[in-house]
Amino acid sequence: YRNPREGFHNLLNAVSYVAVLISLIIIKAVSVIKPTTASLKNEILEGIKYVWSAVAIRRLIFSIAITSTVGQAAMMTLTPIFARDILKAGPAGYGSLLAGSGIGAIFGALITATRNGNQGTFLINALGQGTLGAGLIAVALTPDIRICTLWMIIIGMSVAEQLSSTNAYLQTNSPAHLRGRVMSLYIWMFTGLAPIGSLIAGFMAEHLGVITTAIISGSICLVGSIFYGIIPLARRKAQSV
Repeated sequence: YRNPREGFHNLLNAVSYVAVLISLIIIKAVSVIKPTTASLKNEILEGIKYVWSAVAIRRLIFSIAITSTVGQAAMMTLTPIFARDILKAGPAGYGSLLAGSGIGAIFGALITATRNGNQGTFLINALGQGTLGAGLIAVALTPDIRICTLWMIIIGMSVAEQLSSTNAYLQTNSPAHLRGRVMSLYIWMFTGLAPIGSLIAGFMAEHLGVITTAIISGSICLVGSIFYGIIPLARRKAQSV
């Protein structure tokens, strides 16, 4: 390398993969999945049928779809407009909002790492989605960049907890031979629908206004948190009494 600093950075990048390689080497397989002769179409349909029949898993995946398509897509699409037109904070304000979201996500991941098992997954899921909805509305209606940054920290933390707890629940509660298909459906719901949600959010913002779009998106997240989280938890508690 002509630039010693560039070579040093590449060396550090290579060294960072050593831990991953060591982890892969020492991982012991806990089960062996027998190869199947079923067609790809039938395998996909089998995974979808299982998710639909497993009420808890179906509820979590649908909730993630709302979080991604409505909540996060709207947040990422509208945040630059919030910083420019509502907060009048410019690029620095936009960077502050993104930094707040990132800091919150780090805290959320650390909190999730301290959890013991999957206890409280559905409550965390409901609170994460509800906080995202409330945060969208609050950021749209708050003209203070400091308060908005605080909201972004709370949103980032809540959504990170929702995603991490859902991911862990799906992996530990899906049958071994269907786990890959369940997780692929989860990833598709989370990442595949986000561009569609961003397109819809941009269209709504252009025709209805940024604040109205944020309020509608936030309200949908709040309703989703009640429908997929609070109501089922209340029913389960009532049945256990």
